[in-house]
Amino acid sequence: MAHTIGNCRASQSSLSPRTFRRRDCDRLWSQLMLLVRRLRRETMTDDDSWSRLSLLAAADRLGGRSSPSALARALDMHSSNTAAALRDAQARGYIFRSPDTVDRRRSWVILSDAGRKTLADARARRSDWLEQAIQREFTQDERDLLIRAGELLERLANVGDLK
Repeated sequence: MAHTIGNCRASQSSLSPRTFRRRDCDRLWSQLMLLVRRLRRETMTDDDSWSRLSLLAAADRLGGRSSPSALARALDMHSSNTAAALRDAQARGYIFRSPDTVDRRRSWVILSDAGRKTLADARARRSDWLEQAIQREFTQDERDLLIRAGELLERLANVGDLK
């Protein structure tokens, strides 16, 4: 059985698990990272670093109000690095901190309106670039294939622990 993906025609035998695990996984990783790096470049401005935008995005994903330790886990950062990133974001007015009303030893990190706007602007830049690039560079069939590929990548991202 043969499959056609874009301009690539592959037989079932060329899609064997061994072949895919070795060469094709490395190629897929390179392709994904190339796109991630491009999206990062399109997202940032001169004033915004990727780590700062990542912090704002993590705070947003956590509901706009989270503990510093929850942010550190979400970002997979050491607490000292998270603390430095939080100080920077607070100095720029992107977040503020509020003490926990029950446990005064804890504090909450809350996105400010400026932080939400900065994040929304960055997301809009990324989406605008992606939309324009896809519309300009791909046929309707290829755009449909990208949607399907995105569904497969999402499924792959949600695979449970394999160990």
